[in-house]
Amino acid sequence: MRYSPEFLACVEAMAASYHAALTPDTQAFGYLADRGIDQGAIDRYRLGVVTAEHDEHSKFEGMISIPYITKLAGPVSLKFRVAHACTEFCGHSKYIGPYETRLYNTIAMEDADRLGYVGLLEGEVNALTLDHLCGIPAVGIPGAEAWKAHPEWKELFKGYGKVLCFPDNDEAGERLAGVVGRDIDTLRIVRFPQGSDANKAFTEIGASEIRRIAGVDLHSR
Repeated sequence: MRYSPEFLACVEAMAASYHAALTPDTQAFGYLADRGIDQGAIDRYRLGVVTAEHDEHSKFEGMISIPYITKLAGPVSLKFRVAHACTEFCGHSKYIGPYETRLYNTIAMEDADRLGYVGLLEGEVNALTLDHLCGIPAVGIPGAEAWKAHPEWKELFKGYGKVLCFPDNDEAGERLAGVVGRDIDTLRIVRFPQGSDANKAFTEIGASEIRRIAGVDLHSR
């Protein structure tokens, strides 16, 4: 999809201001730190915290800002996540996506092309955990229904000798693995310890063990 220069400039400005606002004294920073998301990951993926600076997002103030970054255009979209585990008092979903549905972190496919394999899983935090902290190029999928609604996505993953799917250990994860598996014949399912998603597995067993479970060379990246 083509974006106007004005739209891209607006998204860039919001991503930059939210990133600058993510300081160690914010709840968002603490949430990320508790999940092993270090400053290097925050800077690489330009994570931020929503402020009231931009009126259209003011009702999401305090949420984590997650830019969707492309190689050529930079940030083209934003998604927001609550900066705590409980969502009962938020009045909205854990994730808010005010823009069109996209795959997250497609820029990782540049490394995937070189290595010959790519990871697929649900969630932005999970994807950047694998990509940056575990050295496995990974793309985030919004979920099984979004995958089915975008049949063009599967074309991006043809030609890889190995497509690693890391489903969450829940019903939604199983649905995602099922629908992706029907579309990608080189798919291999990689399961984390019971009850874990990629980020939780990283905090529990570490990057080297995740790479071992995935069957990728510890020194390939």
